Amino acid sequence: MEQPAVIVAEGKGGRRNSLQRILEAQLPDTLVLAVTSTEALLARAQSDARQCLVIDEDFYGAPHSPESLAEKLREARSTHPVLWVLGRGSDPGARDALFGNARDDFILRPIRPAELSRRVARMLAMTSRAPELQQANRVLAAVVEERSHDLYESDERFRLLFNACIDGVCTVALGGDKEGDQIIEVNSQLCHALNYPREEILAMLPKDLVDPHHIKAMNARLRTLAVEKQFYIETILVTRDGQKLPAAITARHFSFSRQPYIIFVVHFRARGEAGAPGSDLDDVYRTYAMQTGQVMYEYTIPTDKLRLSGASLQITGLSIDVMESMNREACLALIHPDDRKELLHRIAKAASTLGEFHMQYRIRHTSGEYRHVEDLGIVVPGESGEPMSICGTVKDVTDRVRAEQEERIMEQELQHSKRLESLGVLAGGIAHDFNNILAAIIGLTDMSIQELTGPPDVVEDLEESLRAAHRAKDLVKQILAFSRQTGEEHTPVYLHAVVREALGLLRASIPTSINIIDNVDTDTGMVRANPTQMHQVVMNYCTNGVQAMSEKGGTLEVRLENVEITRRFAAAHPKLHPGPYVKLTVADKGRGIEPVHMRRIFDPFYTTKGPGEGTGMGLAMVYGIVADHGGAVFVDSVLGHGTEFHTYLPRIATTDHAEADSVDSPATGRESILVVDDERAIRRFCQRSLTPLGYRVHSTGEPQVALADFKRDPSAYDLVITDQHMPGMTGDSLARRLRKVRPDIPIILFTGFSSEISEETAREAGIEEIVPKPVLASQLTMAIRRVLETAHRD
Repeated sequence: MEQPAVIVAEGKGGRRNSLQRILEAQLPDTLVLAVTSTEALLARAQSDARQCLVIDEDFYGAPHSPESLAEKLREARSTHPVLWVLGRGSDPGARDALFGNARDDFILRPIRPAELSRRVARMLAMTSRAPELQQANRVLAAVVEERSHDLYESDERFRLLFNACIDGVCTVALGGDKEGDQIIEVNSQLCHALNYPREEILAMLPKDLVDPHHIKAMNARLRTLAVEKQFYIETILVTRDGQKLPAAITARHFSFSRQPYIIFVVHFRARGEAGAPGSDLDDVYRTYAMQTGQVMYEYTIPTDKLRLSGASLQITGLSIDVMESMNREACLALIHPDDRKELLHRIAKAASTLGEFHMQYRIRHTSGEYRHVEDLGIVVPGESGEPMSICGTVKDVTDRVRAEQEERIMEQELQHSKRLESLGVLAGGIAHDFNNILAAIIGLTDMSIQELTGPPDVVEDLEESLRAAHRAKDLVKQILAFSRQTGEEHTPVYLHAVVREALGLLRASIPTSINIIDNVDTDTGMVRANPTQMHQVVMNYCTNGVQAMSEKGGTLEVRLENVEITRRFAAAHPKLHPGPYVKLTVADKGRGIEPVHMRRIFDPFYTTKGPGEGTGMGLAMVYGIVADHGGAVFVDSVLGHGTEFHTYLPRIATTDHAEADSVDSPATGRESILVVDDERAIRRFCQRSLTPLGYRVHSTGEPQVALADFKRDPSAYDLVITDQHMPGMTGDSLARRLRKVRPDIPIILFTGFSSEISEETAREAGIEEIVPKPVLASQLTMAIRRVLETAHRD
């Protein structure tokens, strides 16, 4: 039976079939079956079907009591949940005998149908999951059995290897004894070598097996084990009959159930055996060292003798014979002076504790190049316990160090880029507000000058104010260039023409003590750029170079060349991609840039110049322009020798130019214009500049009010001019809503900087033209005529 079922056992009294009828009514999608005998009930209880049992108190008659019936269900090993229907007067103490499993439950009369059906539905839900749970239990049981078998086999393999090992092995529990650490396991090889029974060694402490003269060295090494996790030491062990055996011990630290242990592997060898002090290095190790770029060394302290094996020629350019003929001082002379003192300090510290030292340093190759090496050495004691020799390996890690240096450079560039990007967002926001302010200042001041017939001094003052406002406008352009939000048009440009033009202007203004070297390749390819911005980049580089050489004079060299960026170079400089570039280099022989300033030279308003010598926006603007053109800037500078700026711009093959359409239309008109801008001064500027020309201007600072007015009479306006950033609604959102009301309404968008909305987004919103702030009255009226005449033609 796959469908879950409810088996109802009711008595033969007046209530017979009452439970069955209730459940059939409450659970119409559930199969409800009735049984009338104990035998039928027990048969159902032994079934594997998904079902639950509902047993009424009327069913209990002779020869069964409720308790005996519950016992028979248990004997039948029924796993089906049972709902016992009991009377209000039933004994609470006797109810416990009715529950055959934890899923059984009871309900008291009088019965509420909803409560009965809820209890039964819950039990059926449990039975539906029973096969799945049983299968899961079977799987878990199989996994436990398999893991137990694997664990048993693993333990047997370990014991086999432990006892079959050719070296002596013992395991020590740290802190396991009041007097010291406790030996908890030992193999037969160690027992045989030391001539001790296993039980006797297990009763001893580790120090009891070491020669007294070597205990100090052993304890010194054990103290470092918790940090180093493993060590190697050569020492002397004492047998049961007092014989002293040289032994090489490798120890490793591990923990199990929070208890720390040490496992010792003990190799006994006679003097002269391969690998023992004073013996020849094994040929296998020599081959290994050569293949891995390592040098294995042993320096005997009393005799000042050095023995080597491995890649000595690769690291130093000197053969093994030459190196072994050198004394201590000659070897130390190969190490970089800045690293030598620290290396000697670490060796001395290791000698005092008979421990290890680990250091990365530079060693001079015969070619003059310094190679980076990693030295891992250990001080080996003699029989008296004093330092006898230093053994270790020196590995060439030059490639790894260079890769790490390149990675650090990439990380620094990434962090610098993120920081500048954050500053760029801030700069863009500031520029937007500045342009709103300047739009009113420039527009209203320009109109005042045109209309004023007052004293000449007042006109001159206004003209000076207008010039100052235009200087502020240029400064905002620099900020936007830094933040890469100018939206200036990029066209195919031969960069050498721009550079030559800048150098021509520069020659007339620099001191005669400064010489310009022109290394501009006129065969360089084209770049897609804004010529004015490229001119600013070149002039900024050159001006900074001239200022750096203002005191003593020097040479300013400008180079322009085609380059190919390789994958390897691009991987080290993530701002670039493999492919063709034009490289501009401006190099001066000035005082150079101090390292403390290098990371901040492209930050806006950061300058090391005195008051009146610069704003600190020059290089920040350069960085923003170059980044906006898909290029990158890198700086090389050495104090006292000069600075080089390297600029990479993507090279293109196309030479097509976009032709700009000129518009020469009358500036006057009679149309009705709706101006929406939250800046009162901008609304005033539009009112004052357009009304005298014949336009009817209606203005508001709230886009919601403008939308409501437009909906009341859409034909009342011939054109809408709206700002982009306004409280409650952006300009493009307002344009979309206006277009829904009247699809043919022409719309002009005012913006603090043009890239805050793309041309595609503007077209989708129904915006015909974007006019950047600040704007003169003549520029605004020309834009109005272009849009209106286009609308009339359509």
